[in-house]
Amino acid sequence: MKAILGSLLCLVLVSSECFALKGGPPYPASTNIIGTYAGVLQPAFDPTDPFSANSLGVFTLGVPSTGASTGTFIMFTRGRIFGGTIQGVGDVNKATVSALLDASFNYTLTVIDDLGVPQSIEVTASVNGPLNAKVVPTRSPFAISSAKLKGDATVFISNGGVTGDGDPIIDGTLSLDVMGFKQSSAEPATGTIAPPTG
Repeated sequence: MKAILGSLLCLVLVSSECFALKGGPPYPASTNIIGTYAGVLQPAFDPTDPFSANSLGVFTLGVPSTGASTGTFIMFTRGRIFGGTIQGVGDVNKATVSALLDASFNYTLTVIDDLGVPQSIEVTASVNGPLNAKVVPTRSPFAISSAKLKGDATVFISNGGVTGDGDPIIDGTLSLDVMGFKQSSAEPATGTIAPPTG
């Protein structure tokens, strides 16, 4: 009888291990997303789009416990450097960051009018689009950063042209991989989302 009970107990223990959760609880309880992040936006190489191999974005982002997440965003694409902001929100329950990228490049275009007189036109080219990333805890005991940012972004590039209705003409679209890391766990100052200009 003892042998049968011992065999059943072993079966129960082995079965319970099969249903155990791997890696701890299924929620980001150990992931503190509050802090300052830095990262890069890198497009996947696309041989049909030469600008995908010659584009790169960098950003910094502060995620406070309350209020908007804000930071700076710089993008090099199509031979220009666009400077601007990144603004969004961090979800502490899902350990995610959702944000909007907005950068511009101002230049002067010279055109010849009907009378042959050169005219200068001020033009603003832009790069903007959404960013979605997940805050993932760093598993390595040798890592300096406690968390990483992983996700994707899509940016729409406009050289400043508009349609007859005033809508911007999109001259290019880039799909980007978001790769970042947490620089500091100190809470940044609470930001406010600035109203759009133009």
